[in-house]
Amino acid sequence: MVVEKRFGVLRLIAIVLKVLAWLALIGIVIMGIVMLSTGGRAGGLEGLQGPAAGMVGGLMMIPIGILYFIMFYAWAEGIIVVLDIEENTRLTNALLQAKPQASAPVAAPVAASAPTPVVEALPEPAVAGPTEERRPAPPPAAPPPMPPG
Repeated sequence: MVVEKRFGVLRLIAIVLKVLAWLALIGIVIMGIVMLSTGGRAGGLEGLQGPAAGMVGGLMMIPIGILYFIMFYAWAEGIIVVLDIEENTRLTNALLQAKPQASAPVAAPVAASAPTPVVEALPEPAVAGPTEERRPAPPPAAPPPMPPG
């Protein structure tokens, strides 16, 4: 049985988010690499911050780009998962509605038989070895007093 796809706009949003995730990853990582390799001179920032700041900014952009990718992609996958759950729920409901209602089989009554013998509990086996209780360790000794000085 095939169930119609619903919520087309949400599916489109999920696709757009996946595309944005890949664009953010590629774009921000490329900008980070350019900024890292030029030391910030590519954007005309050499007078404001210096080359070391450009390199630090480039190093920071790469993990930020990866983080944006993960967030956008996870958001899109979350939308898809919710839509799949909704679709599977409708499919299951349709299959259950189409299934003929079979009555549950009735169990036959149990015939009276001889009483079940009672099993008595066996005594616990004795534990070999010393039965001495563990005593807590004594507290550590106080350090010697310091000489006057």
